[in-house]
Amino acid sequence: MEIALKTVLTLLALTLPSLVHAQSTDQHQIDFGFSDLYDFDEQFIGLSYTYAFEDLAMASGPHNLKSYLNKIDTVSTTAFYISDFYDIELDTTHYLDNNLVFKSEFSYARDKRDGDTFATLGATLGKNVTTNLQLGVGVKYLYERNVYWSGEHDTDNAWRLSPYIRYTKVENGQGWDLTFKQINGRENYYQGRANYYLNDSFFVGLVASAETGDLDNNNFEVQSQYWFGNHFALLFGLGTELSSDDSGLNSVTLKLTSRF
Repeated sequence: MEIALKTVLTLLALTLPSLVHAQSTDQHQIDFGFSDLYDFDEQFIGLSYTYAFEDLAMASGPHNLKSYLNKIDTVSTTAFYISDFYDIELDTTHYLDNNLVFKSEFSYARDKRDGDTFATLGATLGKNVTTNLQLGVGVKYLYERNVYWSGEHDTDNAWRLSPYIRYTKVENGQGWDLTFKQINGRENYYQGRANYYLNDSFFVGLVASAETGDLDNNNFEVQSQYWFGNHFALLFGLGTELSSDDSGLNSVTLKLTSRF
């Protein structure tokens, strides 16, 4: 709780000046997120910064989709903390000619309890085959170093292949943004997201994930986000596991966004 309080105070110190003295351009975005997972046994705290290479204030469409619909390049960095585990990530999105989009990602994570470390390096290439439909595939390399109580350690690595499909049709601020991804590797998962935009500032949606070989291992979270003007947004979500053996509240998500 002390860490969460310090993080909130830091976020407010960074974002309040932008809210009070709004600039004429919107190219910076700060997101602060908090999630409670696994029936409230683990708490997740994350902070990210995104830079857009063009002015989002001049772009059309729902606030959440401006960079995607207007093909604006972005770079972002994210840090999150859960229990004694922390992770740092760097992501880029670059739109190319011929309706292509290239994404790259790098992350480094460490478990402070036993010294285990993890690193990933990934790339995704997608193409808009129509105005509304995008198809693509991602590849990711995962490295893991495990440390045992005896002082010995070993390393492991793996690859993941992730084909995906995305369909987005939003007119006059209303419409659907749908994504489905299949993650293939040592562990196989389905991931999906369906957001319906009622206007440029408000959407309701569903985020779902399920293990391919065990569909009872899943989570379905209903989310909603509202933008208060052009510079501040709040996202809230509640999730549950749909199975015959377990049910009830499984995840809670809260995210604050400031754009300036």
